[in-house]
Amino acid sequence: MRELVKQELKKNILQLAKTRSTGTPLQLADKLGVCKRSVNRLVNEIREEGITLPYSRKLKTYTLD
Repeated sequence: MRELVKQELKKNILQLAKTRSTGTPLQLADKLGVCKRSVNRLVNEIREEGITLPYSRKLKTYTLD
């Protein structure tokens, strides 16, 4: 995955997380047009960058406070 595309996807994930509208990882993958595995990798990279991005099982979404 190209770095520019990856950065744009991460930005989209964070924007959706701010509004608690990512959905499940599978739903997020569908929204972004990537596979679930790519979502997991992107979320892990975001977390490695020091951003707290928890997943709420109750709300079924990633959240960003």
